[in-house]
Amino acid sequence: MADKVRTATQASLTLIDQALMSLTSFIVTVFVGRACSQADFGYFVLGVTLAWLVLGIPNALIWVPYATKAPQRKSRYRLATLQGGSTAMLLALAFAIAGIPFVIAVGLNAFSLVNVADSEAPWLASYLVPLAVLFLSMMLREHVRRLAIADFKGRALLQIDVVSCLTQLVVAAALLQTGRLTLANGFYAVAAGGIVCALRLAVDARDYRFCRRSIGVLSIQSWRFGKWLLAIAIIYLASDMSMRGILTGLHGATALGAFSAVALIGNIINPLVLAATLFTRSLAAKIFADSGIDGLLRFVIAGTVGIAIVLVAAVVALTAIGPWFLQMMFNAAYADRGTIAAVSLGLCAQALIIPVEGAQMVLEEGRRLFNVSVMHIFLTIAVGFPLIWAFGASGIGITMTIRAVAILAIQFNLFLKSIGNRIPSAILTTGVTS
Repeated sequence: MADKVRTATQASLTLIDQALMSLTSFIVTVFVGRACSQADFGYFVLGVTLAWLVLGIPNALIWVPYATKAPQRKSRYRLATLQGGSTAMLLALAFAIAGIPFVIAVGLNAFSLVNVADSEAPWLASYLVPLAVLFLSMMLREHVRRLAIADFKGRALLQIDVVSCLTQLVVAAALLQTGRLTLANGFYAVAAGGIVCALRLAVDARDYRFCRRSIGVLSIQSWRFGKWLLAIAIIYLASDMSMRGILTGLHGATALGAFSAVALIGNIINPLVLAATLFTRSLAAKIFADSGIDGLLRFVIAGTVGIAIVLVAAVVALTAIGPWFLQMMFNAAYADRGTIAAVSLGLCAQALIIPVEGAQMVLEEGRRLFNVSVMHIFLTIAVGFPLIWAFGASGIGITMTIRAVAILAIQFNLFLKSIGNRIPSAILTTGVTS
Protein backbone atom coordinates (compact mmCIF):
# COMPACT_ATOMS: atom_id res chain seq x y z
CA MET A 1 0.00 0.00 0.00
CA ALA A 2 2.76 2.41 0.94
CA ASP A 3 4.51 1.65 -2.35
CA LYS A 4 1.34 2.48 -4.32
CA VAL A 5 0.94 5.75 -2.45
CA ARG A 6 4.56 6.65 -3.18
CA THR A 7 4.08 5.86 -6.88
CA ALA A 8 0.87 7.92 -7.06
CA THR A 9 2.56 10.82 -5.27
CA GLN A 10 5.49 10.71 -7.67
CA ALA A 11 3.14 10.65 -10.66
CA SER A 12 1.23 13.67 -9.33
CA LEU A 13 4.39 15.66 -8.65
CA THR A 14 5.76 14.81 -12.10
CA LEU A 15 2.51 15.99 -13.70
CA ILE A 16 2.50 19.24 -11.71
CA ASP A 17 6.15 19.83 -12.57
CA GLN A 18 5.57 19.21 -16.26
CA ALA A 19 2.56 21.53 -16.19
CA LEU A 20 4.80 24.23 -14.77
CA MET A 21 7.43 23.60 -17.45
CA SER A 22 4.87 23.66 -20.26
CA LEU A 23 3.19 26.81 -18.95
CA THR A 24 6.54 28.58 -18.79
CA SER A 25 7.44 27.47 -22.30
CA PHE A 26 4.04 28.61 -23.51
CA ILE A 27 4.36 32.08 -21.95
CA VAL A 28 7.88 32.64 -23.29
CA THR A 29 6.76 31.50 -26.74
CA VAL A 30 3.84 33.94 -26.68
CA PHE A 31 6.23 36.73 -25.67
CA VAL A 32 8.43 35.97 -28.68
CA GLY A 33 5.40 35.68 -30.97
CA ARG A 34 4.26 39.15 -29.93
CA ALA A 35 7.72 40.71 -30.26
CA CYS A 36 8.92 39.13 -33.52
CA SER A 37 7.63 38.76 -37.05
CA GLN A 38 5.68 35.65 -38.03
CA ALA A 39 8.72 34.29 -39.89
CA ASP A 40 11.08 34.86 -36.95
CA PHE A 41 8.51 33.32 -34.64
CA GLY A 42 8.50 30.23 -36.83
CA TYR A 43 12.29 30.04 -36.67
CA PHE A 44 12.22 30.45 -32.88
CA VAL A 45 9.79 27.57 -32.41
CA LEU A 46 11.81 25.52 -34.89
CA GLY A 47 15.00 26.13 -32.89
CA VAL A 48 13.42 25.19 -29.55
CA THR A 49 11.87 22.12 -31.17
CA LEU A 50 15.26 21.15 -32.57
CA ALA A 51 16.76 21.49 -29.08
CA TRP A 52 14.09 19.17 -27.67
CA LEU A 53 14.72 16.66 -30.44
CA VAL A 54 18.48 16.79 -29.82
CA LEU A 55 17.70 15.69 -26.26
CA GLY A 56 16.86 12.35 -27.82
CA ILE A 57 20.60 11.68 -28.11
CA PRO A 58 21.45 11.79 -24.37
CA ASN A 59 18.07 10.22 -23.73
CA ALA A 60 19.14 7.19 -25.76
CA LEU A 61 22.67 6.89 -24.41
CA ILE A 62 22.24 8.04 -20.81
CA TRP A 63 18.75 8.64 -19.43
CA VAL A 64 16.91 5.55 -20.64
CA PRO A 65 19.72 3.21 -19.48
CA TYR A 66 19.79 5.09 -16.16
CA ALA A 67 16.01 4.78 -15.66
CA THR A 68 16.24 1.07 -16.42
CA LYS A 69 19.16 0.41 -14.05
CA ALA A 70 18.32 2.76 -11.14
CA PRO A 71 15.50 0.62 -9.64
CA GLN A 72 17.92 -2.32 -9.49
CA ARG A 73 20.63 -0.37 -7.61
CA LYS A 74 19.41 -0.98 -4.07
CA SER A 75 22.53 0.21 -2.22
CA ARG A 76 23.46 3.89 -1.98
CA TYR A 77 27.02 3.10 -3.12
CA ARG A 78 25.90 1.43 -6.34
CA LEU A 79 23.39 4.18 -7.10
CA ALA A 80 26.02 6.89 -6.52
CA THR A 81 28.32 5.09 -8.96
CA LEU A 82 25.56 4.99 -11.56
CA GLN A 83 24.78 8.67 -11.01
CA GLY A 84 28.43 9.66 -11.31
CA GLY A 85 28.99 7.66 -14.47
CA SER A 86 25.82 8.99 -16.09
CA THR A 87 26.72 12.58 -15.21
CA ALA A 88 30.25 12.27 -16.59
CA MET A 89 28.88 10.86 -19.85
CA LEU A 90 26.30 13.65 -20.04
CA LEU A 91 28.86 16.43 -19.60
CA ALA A 92 31.08 15.05 -22.35
CA LEU A 93 28.14 14.57 -24.70
CA ALA A 94 26.56 17.96 -23.94
CA PHE A 95 29.69 19.95 -24.72
CA ALA A 96 30.30 17.88 -27.86
CA ILE A 97 26.78 18.47 -29.21
CA ALA A 98 26.67 22.15 -28.25
CA GLY A 99 30.08 22.61 -29.80
CA ILE A 100 28.86 21.70 -33.28
CA PRO A 101 26.80 24.84 -34.03
CA PHE A 102 29.34 26.98 -32.15
CA VAL A 103 32.27 25.72 -34.24
CA ILE A 104 30.26 26.21 -37.43
CA ALA A 105 29.44 29.79 -36.41
CA VAL A 106 33.09 30.55 -35.62
CA GLY A 107 34.19 29.03 -38.92
CA LEU A 108 31.65 30.99 -40.95
CA ASN A 109 32.61 34.20 -39.19
CA ALA A 110 36.33 33.56 -39.65
CA PHE A 111 35.94 33.08 -43.39
CA SER A 112 33.45 35.96 -43.64
CA LEU A 113 30.87 33.66 -45.18
CA VAL A 114 27.97 35.16 -43.25
CA ASN A 115 27.02 38.77 -42.73
CA VAL A 116 25.54 38.90 -39.24
CA ALA A 117 23.50 41.95 -40.23
CA ASP A 118 21.89 40.04 -43.10
CA SER A 119 18.28 39.52 -42.01
CA GLU A 120 17.74 37.11 -44.89
CA ALA A 121 20.08 34.53 -43.34
CA PRO A 122 18.60 33.89 -39.89
CA TRP A 123 19.59 30.24 -39.96
CA LEU A 124 23.28 31.08 -40.05
CA ALA A 125 23.59 34.59 -38.69
CA SER A 126 21.15 34.60 -35.79
CA TYR A 127 20.83 30.94 -34.98
CA LEU A 128 24.10 29.18 -34.35
CA VAL A 129 25.68 30.69 -31.23
CA PRO A 130 22.38 31.11 -29.33
CA LEU A 131 21.43 27.62 -30.46
CA ALA A 132 24.68 26.22 -29.03
CA VAL A 133 23.95 27.88 -25.67
CA LEU A 134 20.38 26.56 -25.76
CA PHE A 135 21.54 22.99 -26.50
CA LEU A 136 23.98 23.01 -23.58
CA SER A 137 21.53 24.57 -21.14
CA MET A 138 18.66 22.23 -21.98
CA MET A 139 20.82 19.11 -21.72
CA LEU A 140 22.10 20.11 -18.27
CA ARG A 141 18.60 20.98 -17.08
CA GLU A 142 17.06 17.80 -18.43
CA HIS A 143 19.79 15.65 -16.88
CA VAL A 144 18.96 16.95 -13.42
CA ARG A 145 15.26 16.40 -14.08
CA ARG A 146 15.62 12.88 -15.47
CA LEU A 147 17.72 11.70 -12.53
CA ALA A 148 15.14 13.08 -10.11
CA ILE A 149 12.28 11.37 -11.98
CA ALA A 150 14.08 8.02 -12.23
CA ASP A 151 14.98 8.17 -8.52
CA PHE A 152 11.37 9.04 -7.60
CA LYS A 153 12.37 12.41 -6.09
CA GLY A 154 9.31 14.37 -7.10
CA ARG A 155 9.60 17.13 -4.52
CA ALA A 156 13.21 17.87 -5.40
CA LEU A 157 12.23 17.95 -9.08
CA LEU A 158 9.49 20.49 -8.42
CA GLN A 159 11.75 22.70 -6.31
CA ILE A 160 14.37 22.83 -9.04
CA ASP A 161 11.94 23.64 -11.82
CA VAL A 162 10.09 26.36 -9.90
CA VAL A 163 13.30 28.39 -9.72
CA SER A 164 14.29 27.46 -13.28
CA CYS A 165 10.93 28.53 -14.71
CA LEU A 166 10.87 31.79 -12.76
CA THR A 167 14.32 32.61 -14.13
CA GLN A 168 13.12 32.09 -17.71
CA LEU A 169 10.02 34.21 -17.20
CA VAL A 170 11.89 37.10 -15.55
CA VAL A 171 14.51 37.23 -18.32
CA ALA A 172 11.94 36.97 -21.13
CA ALA A 173 9.65 39.59 -19.57
CA ALA A 174 12.54 42.00 -19.06
CA LEU A 175 13.62 41.62 -22.69
CA LEU A 176 10.05 42.14 -23.89
CA GLN A 177 9.55 45.28 -21.80
CA THR A 178 12.81 46.82 -23.03
CA GLY A 179 12.09 45.96 -26.67
CA ARG A 180 15.08 43.61 -26.93
CA LEU A 181 13.27 40.29 -27.31
CA THR A 182 14.69 39.23 -30.65
CA LEU A 183 15.02 35.76 -32.16
CA ALA A 184 18.47 35.23 -30.62
CA ASN A 185 17.56 36.72 -27.24
CA GLY A 186 14.54 34.45 -27.12
CA PHE A 187 16.92 31.48 -27.18
CA TYR A 188 19.00 33.03 -24.40
CA ALA A 189 15.88 33.56 -22.29
CA VAL A 190 14.96 29.88 -22.56
CA ALA A 191 18.56 28.89 -21.82
CA ALA A 192 18.62 31.02 -18.66
CA GLY A 193 16.60 28.40 -16.81
CA GLY A 194 19.40 25.89 -17.26
CA ILE A 195 21.77 27.95 -15.10
CA VAL A 196 19.81 27.01 -11.98
CA CYS A 197 19.93 23.33 -12.87
CA ALA A 198 23.66 23.51 -13.58
CA LEU A 199 24.22 24.88 -10.08
CA ARG A 200 22.02 22.15 -8.58
CA LEU A 201 23.96 19.52 -10.52
CA ALA A 202 27.23 20.87 -9.12
CA VAL A 203 25.84 20.54 -5.58
CA ASP A 204 24.39 17.05 -6.12
CA ALA A 205 27.58 15.82 -7.79
CA ARG A 206 29.38 15.96 -4.45
CA ASP A 207 27.45 12.82 -3.46
CA TYR A 208 28.10 11.01 -6.75
CA ARG A 209 30.90 8.51 -7.18
CA PHE A 210 33.11 9.19 -10.19
CA CYS A 211 35.25 6.18 -11.04
CA ARG A 212 37.04 5.94 -14.37
CA ARG A 213 36.63 2.18 -14.56
CA SER A 214 32.93 2.34 -13.65
CA ILE A 215 32.34 5.06 -16.21
CA GLY A 216 33.98 2.92 -18.87
CA VAL A 217 31.89 -0.13 -17.98
CA LEU A 218 28.70 1.94 -17.88
CA SER A 219 29.50 3.48 -21.26
CA ILE A 220 29.91 0.05 -22.83
CA GLN A 221 26.71 -1.27 -21.25
CA SER A 222 24.71 1.80 -22.26
CA TRP A 223 26.05 1.68 -25.80
CA ARG A 224 24.92 -1.91 -26.36
CA PHE A 225 21.31 -0.88 -25.99
CA GLY A 226 21.58 2.87 -26.46
CA LYS A 227 23.10 2.67 -29.95
CA TRP A 228 19.72 1.62 -31.30
CA LEU A 229 17.91 4.38 -29.44
CA LEU A 230 20.54 6.84 -30.67
CA ALA A 231 19.83 5.81 -34.25
CA ILE A 232 16.11 6.17 -33.51
CA ALA A 233 16.64 9.66 -32.04
CA ILE A 234 18.54 10.76 -35.14
CA ILE A 235 15.85 9.32 -37.42
CA TYR A 236 13.09 11.05 -35.45
CA LEU A 237 15.07 14.29 -35.56
CA ALA A 238 15.41 14.01 -39.34
CA SER A 239 11.76 13.01 -39.67
CA ASP A 240 10.39 15.97 -37.75
CA MET A 241 12.72 18.47 -39.37
CA SER A 242 11.89 17.11 -42.82
CA MET A 243 8.19 17.86 -42.38
CA ARG A 244 8.92 21.42 -41.29
CA GLY A 245 11.45 21.77 -44.11
CA ILE A 246 8.92 20.54 -46.68
CA LEU A 247 6.34 23.01 -45.35
CA THR A 248 8.80 25.91 -45.47
CA GLY A 249 10.08 24.95 -48.92
CA LEU A 250 6.62 24.59 -50.45
CA HIS A 251 4.72 27.33 -48.64
CA GLY A 252 7.37 29.68 -47.16
CA ALA A 253 8.46 30.79 -43.68
CA THR A 254 5.08 32.40 -43.02
CA ALA A 255 3.44 28.97 -43.27
CA LEU A 256 5.99 27.67 -40.78
CA GLY A 257 4.99 30.48 -38.43
CA ALA A 258 1.32 29.56 -38.83
CA PHE A 259 2.06 25.90 -38.05
CA SER A 260 4.13 26.93 -35.03
CA ALA A 261 1.26 29.02 -33.70
CA VAL A 262 -1.23 26.17 -34.13
CA ALA A 263 1.23 23.72 -32.57
CA LEU A 264 1.37 26.04 -29.58
CA ILE A 265 -2.26 25.10 -28.91
CA GLY A 266 -1.15 21.49 -28.63
CA ASN A 267 1.25 22.58 -25.91
CA ILE A 268 -1.75 23.04 -23.64
CA ILE A 269 -1.83 19.26 -23.14
CA ASN A 270 1.95 18.96 -23.01
CA PRO A 271 1.91 18.48 -19.25
CA LEU A 272 -0.05 15.26 -19.73
CA VAL A 273 1.96 14.01 -22.69
CA LEU A 274 5.45 14.79 -21.40
CA ALA A 275 4.73 13.73 -17.84
CA ALA A 276 3.31 10.46 -19.17
CA THR A 277 6.37 9.95 -21.37
CA LEU A 278 8.92 10.57 -18.62
CA PHE A 279 7.09 8.87 -15.78
CA THR A 280 5.90 5.89 -17.84
CA ARG A 281 9.44 4.74 -18.59
CA SER A 282 10.44 4.79 -14.94
CA LEU A 283 7.15 3.19 -13.89
CA ALA A 284 7.46 0.47 -16.54
CA ALA A 285 10.91 -0.42 -15.22
CA LYS A 286 9.56 -0.58 -11.68
CA ILE A 287 6.54 -2.71 -12.69
CA PHE A 288 8.77 -5.11 -14.62
CA ALA A 289 11.11 -5.43 -11.62
CA ASP A 290 8.18 -6.07 -9.25
CA SER A 291 5.63 -8.01 -11.36
CA GLY A 292 7.54 -9.34 -14.35
CA ILE A 293 6.22 -9.67 -17.88
CA ASP A 294 2.60 -10.19 -16.80
CA GLY A 295 2.46 -6.86 -15.01
CA LEU A 296 4.17 -5.16 -17.94
CA LEU A 297 1.53 -6.44 -20.37
CA ARG A 298 -1.33 -5.24 -18.19
CA PHE A 299 0.42 -1.89 -17.89
CA VAL A 300 0.72 -1.52 -21.69
CA ILE A 301 -2.94 -2.39 -22.36
CA ALA A 302 -4.36 -0.21 -19.59
CA GLY A 303 -2.02 2.66 -20.42
CA THR A 304 -2.83 2.69 -24.14
CA VAL A 305 -6.60 2.61 -23.57
CA GLY A 306 -6.40 5.32 -20.92
CA ILE A 307 -4.26 7.61 -23.06
CA ALA A 308 -6.57 7.15 -26.08
CA ILE A 309 -9.62 8.24 -24.06
CA VAL A 310 -7.86 11.31 -22.70
CA LEU A 311 -6.54 12.30 -26.13
CA VAL A 312 -9.96 12.16 -27.82
CA ALA A 313 -11.32 14.59 -25.23
CA ALA A 314 -8.22 16.78 -25.62
CA VAL A 315 -8.58 17.07 -29.42
CA VAL A 316 -12.24 18.08 -29.13
CA ALA A 317 -11.41 20.73 -26.53
CA LEU A 318 -8.41 22.11 -28.43
CA THR A 319 -10.40 22.38 -31.66
CA ALA A 320 -13.18 24.23 -29.86
CA ILE A 321 -10.97 26.86 -28.21
CA GLY A 322 -8.31 27.09 -30.94
CA PRO A 323 -9.50 30.06 -33.06
CA TRP A 324 -10.32 32.19 -30.01
CA PHE A 325 -7.01 31.23 -28.43
CA LEU A 326 -4.90 32.29 -31.43
CA GLN A 327 -6.74 35.57 -31.80
CA MET A 328 -6.25 36.38 -28.12
CA MET A 329 -2.56 35.42 -28.02
CA PHE A 330 -1.32 36.91 -31.29
CA ASN A 331 -4.04 39.38 -32.30
CA ALA A 332 -4.29 37.54 -35.61
CA ALA A 333 -6.11 34.60 -37.15
CA TYR A 334 -3.12 32.33 -37.79
CA ALA A 335 -5.22 29.34 -38.89
CA ASP A 336 -8.79 28.11 -39.41
CA ARG A 337 -10.57 25.51 -37.30
CA GLY A 338 -9.82 22.70 -39.78
CA THR A 339 -6.07 23.29 -39.55
CA ILE A 340 -6.28 23.48 -35.77
CA ALA A 341 -8.19 20.17 -35.62
CA ALA A 342 -5.73 18.40 -37.96
CA VAL A 343 -2.61 19.60 -36.16
CA SER A 344 -4.07 18.97 -32.69
CA LEU A 345 -5.04 15.42 -33.68
CA GLY A 346 -1.58 14.79 -35.09
CA LEU A 347 0.20 16.09 -32.01
CA CYS A 348 -2.04 14.15 -29.62
CA ALA A 349 -1.79 10.92 -31.60
CA GLN A 350 1.96 10.77 -30.97
CA ALA A 351 1.24 9.92 -27.33
CA LEU A 352 -0.49 6.63 -28.17
CA ILE A 353 2.79 4.73 -28.33
CA ILE A 354 4.05 5.89 -24.91
CA PRO A 355 3.12 2.74 -22.91
CA VAL A 356 4.26 0.14 -25.44
CA GLU A 357 7.44 2.07 -26.24
CA GLY A 358 8.23 2.34 -22.53
CA ALA A 359 7.76 -1.41 -22.14
CA GLN A 360 10.03 -2.17 -25.09
CA MET A 361 12.72 0.08 -23.65
CA VAL A 362 12.54 -1.78 -20.34
CA LEU A 363 13.00 -5.05 -22.25
CA GLU A 364 15.94 -3.38 -24.06
CA GLU A 365 14.52 -4.10 -27.50
CA GLY A 366 16.58 -1.41 -29.15
CA ARG A 367 16.90 -3.13 -32.48
CA ARG A 368 13.16 -3.66 -32.85
CA LEU A 369 12.53 -0.04 -31.96
CA PHE A 370 15.09 0.97 -34.58
CA ASN A 371 13.31 -1.09 -37.23
CA VAL A 372 10.08 0.71 -36.36
CA SER A 373 11.80 4.08 -36.64
CA VAL A 374 12.80 3.30 -40.23
CA MET A 375 9.10 2.91 -41.00
CA HIS A 376 8.57 6.20 -39.14
CA ILE A 377 10.70 8.25 -41.52
CA PHE A 378 9.43 6.32 -44.56
CA LEU A 379 5.85 7.25 -43.70
CA THR A 380 6.88 10.84 -43.01
CA ILE A 381 8.34 11.28 -46.49
CA ALA A 382 6.01 9.05 -48.52
CA VAL A 383 2.79 10.22 -46.91
CA GLY A 384 3.88 13.65 -45.74
CA PHE A 385 5.15 15.22 -48.96
CA PRO A 386 1.91 14.97 -50.97
CA LEU A 387 -0.25 15.87 -47.97
CA ILE A 388 1.84 18.91 -47.01
CA TRP A 389 1.98 19.99 -50.65
CA ALA A 390 -1.81 19.80 -50.89
CA PHE A 391 -2.90 20.99 -47.45
CA GLY A 392 0.01 22.96 -45.98
CA ALA A 393 0.12 22.97 -42.17
CA SER A 394 -2.94 20.70 -42.04
CA GLY A 395 -0.98 18.14 -44.03
CA ILE A 396 1.55 17.85 -41.22
CA GLY A 397 -1.22 17.04 -38.76
CA ILE A 398 -2.77 14.43 -41.05
CA THR A 399 0.64 12.86 -41.67
CA MET A 400 1.38 12.66 -37.95
CA THR A 401 -1.97 10.97 -37.29
CA ILE A 402 -1.57 8.33 -40.00
CA ARG A 403 1.99 7.67 -38.92
CA ALA A 404 1.09 7.38 -35.22
CA VAL A 405 -1.67 4.81 -35.79
CA ALA A 406 0.53 2.73 -38.09
CA ILE A 407 3.47 2.81 -35.68
CA LEU A 408 1.25 1.86 -32.73
CA ALA A 409 -0.03 -1.21 -34.56
CA ILE A 410 3.48 -2.27 -35.56
CA GLN A 411 5.00 -1.73 -32.11
CA PHE A 412 2.22 -3.52 -30.25
CA ASN A 413 2.54 -6.50 -32.57
CA LEU A 414 6.31 -6.60 -32.02
CA PHE A 415 5.83 -6.31 -28.27
CA LEU A 416 3.49 -9.32 -28.22
CA LYS A 417 5.96 -11.31 -30.28
CA SER A 418 8.83 -10.39 -27.98
CA ILE A 419 7.12 -11.71 -24.86
CA GLY A 420 5.86 -14.77 -26.76
CA ASN A 421 5.22 -17.85 -24.69
CA ARG A 422 5.86 -15.98 -21.45
CA ILE A 423 2.30 -14.59 -21.51
CA PRO A 424 -0.11 -16.74 -19.49
CA SER A 425 -3.39 -17.14 -21.35
CA ALA A 426 -5.23 -15.74 -18.34
CA ILE A 427 -3.57 -12.39 -18.84
CA LEU A 428 -4.97 -12.03 -22.33
CA THR A 429 -8.47 -12.78 -21.10
CA THR A 430 -8.42 -10.52 -18.06
CA GLY A 431 -6.73 -7.60 -19.88
CA VAL A 432 -7.02 -4.28 -18.14
CA THR A 433 -9.52 -5.45 -15.56
CA SER A 434 -7.06 -7.60 -13.62
